[in-house]
Amino acid sequence: MAREERKEQLAFHRKSMGLDEAAIQRWNRLDDKRDERWEKGLAYMKARNQVLKKTPAAGRELSLDQLRRDHFGPEAETVKQEELAGFYRFNRDRVYGKN
Repeated sequence: MAREERKEQLAFHRKSMGLDEAAIQRWNRLDDKRDERWEKGLAYMKARNQVLKKTPAAGRELSLDQLRRDHFGPEAETVKQEELAGFYRFNRDRVYGKN
């Protein structure tokens, strides 16, 4: 479902559950934040793949560290530790309401 259609459907269902307009707006902001984070993660994975292809092994980890900082700021170290453990959160399918 397209982003705007999903937003409309979520707002409809939230309203039908009795949420007031202020609550619906808070949920919309949270949804937007999650969408932006996911888009940033997908862009990171694309850039990461380019670094892996084009950067010599000797400088690869430094390049990846910088890339993580550029995309995730304070969370860069967490993403690095996940990757070292074999977990690549943005390689998974997105499940709305979950990740």
